[in-house]
Amino acid sequence: DFDRNDSIHIDLQIPSPGLDYAKGYFGDLTEQIDPDSVDLEIEDELNHISGQFHISSPSIKMNYSNSFGIPIEVKLNAKGNRNLQSPVDIGLAPFIISYPTSLANRIVSSSFTIDTSNSALADLISLPPSEIIFSGSAKIIPLGDIGGMNNYVFGNSRFNAGLEVEVPMDLLINNL
Repeated sequence: DFDRNDSIHIDLQIPSPGLDYAKGYFGDLTEQIDPDSVDLEIEDELNHISGQFHISSPSIKMNYSNSFGIPIEVKLNAKGNRNLQSPVDIGLAPFIISYPTSLANRIVSSSFTIDTSNSALADLISLPPSEIIFSGSAKIIPLGDIGGMNNYVFGNSRFNAGLEVEVPMDLLINNL
């Protein structure tokens, strides 16, 4: 017989457990990408260019495979600076990385493209910037626990990505 003053303590250790997957709601954690900058070290070269040019259809494509069954919303802020000219903001809206939604489909291969349809990338590159300032965030489960949410992390979950940058030679030049 037990009463409310009695207790049982169990110490259970599982050294090196083998996990196939963990399932559940993993919270709505947000990680910040602290503001930082990249000096492109082209200031001297830019000082020798007069006039204007516009690269009309650049794109950056991220190809990836993801086996974390958790939605992640990415917010990327990027701004280009050049001397006394007005900074150019990339103006990219937050986006969600594709992810597996069931145990049967453990890996999702997809891509996300930044181009003139969803950002001011052409204006940013055409500045051209001598410095790029960036920051952002990544938020898991951005819609919160909406009931019945089943997220998965597999024992061998991975996120692999690569970038393709296209700068087609479609130029508009004025007084160069």
